[in-house]
Amino acid sequence: MKIVRAKVEGEGCFFSAFFGYDGAYRRTVKDALAKAPGANALVDASYTFGAFCVVAHGTAVHVE
Repeated sequence: MKIVRAKVEGEGCFFSAFFGYDGAYRRTVKDALAKAPGANALVDASYTFGAFCVVAHGTAVHVE
């Protein structure tokens, strides 16, 4: 496992109760990894919740 970027943050929001936080988690991790080209996993992640958004903070890594 190689660290690509030590601190990344991603955000995923939803606009309907039908979609809930489930899809927001995927968008949050995808957004965080997009900020660290070459990374394919987020480790040591923590999440904070807003009214309609989830924010992930973590370390972006490349796992072979």
